[in-house]
Amino acid sequence: MFKYPQLTSRHLYSAIKIGLKISALGIEKSAHQGDFSKLRKRYDLMGKIVPRSISRADTMLGKISATWFTPKKLTDSSVILYCHGGGYCIGSTQSHAALCGLIAKTCQRKVISINYRLAPEHAYPAMIDDGYTAYQALLAEGHSRIILMGDSAGGSMVLSLLQRIRDTGIRPALCAVAMSPWVDFEMKSPTLHTHKDPILSKEMVATFTKYTFRHNSQKQHSLIYTNFEHLPPILITIAGGDVLEGENLQLATILKTANPAGRIEYWEGMPHVFQTLHPLLKEAQLSVNHFKTFIESV
Repeated sequence: MFKYPQLTSRHLYSAIKIGLKISALGIEKSAHQGDFSKLRKRYDLMGKIVPRSISRADTMLGKISATWFTPKKLTDSSVILYCHGGGYCIGSTQSHAALCGLIAKTCQRKVISINYRLAPEHAYPAMIDDGYTAYQALLAEGHSRIILMGDSAGGSMVLSLLQRIRDTGIRPALCAVAMSPWVDFEMKSPTLHTHKDPILSKEMVATFTKYTFRHNSQKQHSLIYTNFEHLPPILITIAGGDVLEGENLQLATILKTANPAGRIEYWEGMPHVFQTLHPLLKEAQLSVNHFKTFIESV
């Protein structure tokens, strides 16, 4: 495991945390009651600022709507299939447009982000089915060198897709990157109760769990109980201040043996999916720089 100290000043980080908490006031309440409309609208605002050097184009991957993010400078023909986070209940290609643009620009590769079906309108594993459909569609279009990438629930989706691709015997991905992946759907991680994360609270994790797995066994689908052997190299980023830190460390222990070609990065003091806080946090750009290095090393 590679550890990185906090670079952003504590005063600036405290101000960012206060701002994030204020912006969420009154919005999460309706989500706890099963109405995610307000939270989805606020979440989409997160992706407003995309680098000017990035061109965007909407498309379809089978029946899945998607958006291409293409940088001016391309150095490789491989493409990144991006699965957005949001507890499987919120998020879209718009909410993560800024992050996808940053990744495309930094990694100098095309990124395609997908709009998969969301809970509570659609129960798990509809989201994984959509991700698999999108992956198959990319292969059918001639994209033989695919990198999977995602954050939070999207990171969880990436791991599930790697397993389904392995089990069905289709062409595997080159590698994968999962930022702060959600992997313990039973909510057993002690850091859910000890960490005060400005991005993700234990209450929101409980809400996402309730509406995503309403007809399914949480333990049955928790990734920490699944098989990670014979998968492409995986980069996992763990945030030290994340409420999911505990389950991510548990995942890291599993991958150390099951995925020896992978890489685990631990970022001290950082909140859940801190990469979305670029350019406020220095660590966000540095972490995405590491994505490029990892991709080019496999």
